[in-house]
Amino acid sequence: QPVLKNITFTVKRGETVALVGDNGAGKTTLIKLLLGLYVPNKGKILFEGMPYDELTQEYLYSKMGVVFQDFKQYHFTIRENIAFGDIKQLHNDEALMEAARKGQADKLILAQEKGLDTFLGREYEEDGLALSGGEWQRIGVSRAHVSDKEILILDEPAARLDPVAEMEQFMAIKHSLHGRTAVLVSHRLGFARLADKIVVLKNGEMVELGTHEELMKANRYYAEMFRAQAEWYEGRVAGNGF
Repeated sequence: QPVLKNITFTVKRGETVALVGDNGAGKTTLIKLLLGLYVPNKGKILFEGMPYDELTQEYLYSKMGVVFQDFKQYHFTIRENIAFGDIKQLHNDEALMEAARKGQADKLILAQEKGLDTFLGREYEEDGLALSGGEWQRIGVSRAHVSDKEILILDEPAARLDPVAEMEQFMAIKHSLHGRTAVLVSHRLGFARLADKIVVLKNGEMVELGTHEELMKANRYYAEMFRAQAEWYEGRVAGNGF
């Protein structure tokens, strides 16, 4: 059974591309293909004009920083958690704090007496700092920023945040790209307005491609999803659900 089919698009250098679709539409699978973790049994993926089978994973990883929705929570120090994105920066406090600022974890770090050397979790340290899911996610996003790689791939980087905090996270990501290429995934569609291009997936197939304005004007699947989410949020706010 094919997981993905009929998908053709190009990501240009410096573009921000959003992948959207319902749960199970194939967004994470597509990201794993872009990273070279999966190999397609049909079709081709090219990077800088070269087929993936002519490139090493080491080369791809040197170019791409990624955060998956099931990112790892390391029960080590904040310093180590962020530096796993680029271990050469382990003792570079300035680089680590800049990454934390981009991942919106800087205020959390500055509030701790030991700062970057604060131990996270209580698996190994009884007095380790216990974080919420959203706080762990900010640390995970900071990890992707520390390497300052040319391409940033974020798979649901704010899924554990409330909608307002999620939009703030995406705005921070957008402002921190500085000409870098980004592929962003979220099941909430408000962030897609920040993208230069939106790829819409449904049942493993690309069904639409364009900007937010173009897709709303087309009035097809994306527009339907966007309006449905907007009505839900408006209903929740009106009913004091938030």
